[in-house]
Amino acid sequence: MANQKRKSRAEKAAMDEKKKRNKKNEKASTQKKGEKKSEPENKIPVRILVAALCLGLFVLFLIIFLRPNDGGLIVLLGNLIHGIFGRVGFLVSIPVLLYLFFIFAFSGNRPVQMRSICLGAFVLLCGCLSHMFTYHFGQASDLSILVELYQGGISGTTGGILCGGLAMILHMLCGEVFSCILLIIALLFTLLGGLQITIPSIIRAIQNRPRPDWEEEQEEKPEPAAILVNHIANKRIQHLNNKRIQAELDEEEVFPEPPKPAPEPKDRAHEIIRQIDNDVESPVTAAGIHFQQPEETPASRQMPELELEQAIPEPVEEKVTAKDARDSAAEVAVEIAKNEAIIQPVYQFPPIELLRLPFNSGGDGTMEMRENTRRLNETLASFKIEAHIINVTRGPSVTRYEVELEKGVKLNKITTA
Repeated sequence: MANQKRKSRAEKAAMDEKKKRNKKNEKASTQKKGEKKSEPENKIPVRILVAALCLGLFVLFLIIFLRPNDGGLIVLLGNLIHGIFGRVGFLVSIPVLLYLFFIFAFSGNRPVQMRSICLGAFVLLCGCLSHMFTYHFGQASDLSILVELYQGGISGTTGGILCGGLAMILHMLCGEVFSCILLIIALLFTLLGGLQITIPSIIRAIQNRPRPDWEEEQEEKPEPAAILVNHIANKRIQHLNNKRIQAELDEEEVFPEPPKPAPEPKDRAHEIIRQIDNDVESPVTAAGIHFQQPEETPASRQMPELELEQAIPEPVEEKVTAKDARDSAAEVAVEIAKNEAIIQPVYQFPPIELLRLPFNSGGDGTMEMRENTRRLNETLASFKIEAHIINVTRGPSVTRYEVELEKGVKLNKITTA
C-alpha cells in the first residue's frame, strides 16, 4: 500500500510538471505570435518611404530652381546637380519627381517598378539629347573632358558628367545624326512607358474604340485599273463624237444638200395615150374582113394632146439649224410669258355651309364613360376583387380604363375573372 501511494504521488508530480511545461510553451508561442503580428503593423511600407523621398527631392529641386543663390548650401547643391545631370536634366527631373511621388503614394498594390525606371531613363535621355545639340565634340584627354563636362553642366553648355558622358559614348558608336534619331525614339518609348502606355495597349484601344450603333453604308470603290481604263475610254468616245459632229457641220456649210429630183408621175394616162397611138398606126383587122382605112384628113393627122396634171412633188425634208431652234425657243418663251402675264382669277373655296353637322354632336362621351366606369366597378365588386377605376383616357378608336389594385391583390385575379 505504501508503494502504491508513493507511485501515485510520483505520477501526480510528473503530471503537474508536464502541465506547467505545456503552459510555459503556450505562453512563449503566444508571445512569439504577438511579436510577429506587431512587427508588420509597426513597419512602414517601402512605397511610402520612396514617395516621401521623391517629395523631398522635388521640394529641394524646386527651391534650387526658384532661389539658386539663396545660401551657400543651395548654391553648392545646385552646382553639383547641374554638373552631374546638366541644366536640361535638372529641369526635367522636377515634374518627374512630382509624378513619381503620386505614383508611389496612390498606386496601391499595382506594380510601379517599370514605370519608375522608364521615368529615370527619360530624364537621362533628355540630358543626352540636349548635350548632342549644345556641345561641340572635339579631342581632349579624359580628365579634361570630365572637367569640361562638369563646368559645362553648371553653365548649361553640356549635359553634365552623366548625361554628357553617355551622349559622347553614343556619338562615338553611332555618329551624330543616327544618335539623335535613336535618342528621340528612346525618349518617346520611355515617356509612354512612364505613363503606362504601351504599343499593344494602343492597338487594343483602337480596336475596342466605341462605334456608332448603326452601320454606315460603305460605297463600293472601283479598282484603280478600272478607273483609269474607263476614263481613257470615255475621253476617246467624247473625242470621236466631237469629231463626227464637226464633220457634219462642215459638210452642211461647204456642200449643201442638192434638192431631190421630182419623181416621174406614175399615171395610167401615159399608157392610154401610148395604146391609142399604136392603134392608130396599126388598125385592127379580122380574119377575111378588111376595113377600109379612112382618108387622112388634117384633123385625123393631128390628134389633140391630153393635158396631164403635173405630178405633185414630194416635200423635201429640211434640216433644222441651230439658229432656227433658238428662234423657235424664243417664240415659245414669249408666248409663255404672255400667258403668265394674264391675271388669273382668284380661286374661291366652297362655303362651309355645304358640310352637314353630325347627328349626335351634342355629347362628348362623358356620360358613357362614367356609366362604363360604374359598371366595371360593380363587376369587380361582384367578383370580390378589391380594385377600382382611377382614370379613363379616351382616344379616337380605343378608350383606356386604368385599374388600381389594393395591397395584396394579385393581377391574375382580374385576368382570370
